[in-house]
Amino acid sequence: MEKLLEAPYAELERQTMQFTPKTTKRQYAVDTIRVTKMELIPAKESQVLSVKATVNSEGTNYATTISFDDVVYDEDDQAANISFKGVGGEESHITPIDLNKSNCKVSCNCLDFYWRFATQNSKVNSLDAKAPPPYHKRSTRPPANYKNTPGVCKHILKTIAALRDAKIVN
Repeated sequence: MEKLLEAPYAELERQTMQFTPKTTKRQYAVDTIRVTKMELIPAKESQVLSVKATVNSEGTNYATTISFDDVVYDEDDQAANISFKGVGGEESHITPIDLNKSNCKVSCNCLDFYWRFATQNSKVNSLDAKAPPPYHKRSTRPPANYKNTPGVCKHILKTIAALRDAKIVN
């Protein structure tokens, strides 16, 4: 496994797609998932944009968080940027975030993310939450993430899809 030191979202997604079996890739499971609430939290001074979303899957709500680094904030609305109202109601203008370049940290409170990716994401500084405690194997089942790769769950994939639709990311 190649060692990552902070990772752009595109790299986390790429590793997720290589990790999962072809028939159960997470991108095929996002159509029935809905983002029911999304909050954009700009931090202009530190050039960070945090996104907190509530994502509904089969009647259960999950909380996702994505924090993008090196976000370019503009003072005024321009043709090349995107405008949005943050949680405080203040309008912000940013250059759309390039998922191939902007490092990010992600988290979701679903068990798939917790067991498969949270520990590995924490090792590459791409976890936007407290790292889980070390797991002590108690069964003969193979590990949930046998390649020990960082990655994302279907709820984070859906949150990114909503950000693409809003043209916040590309």
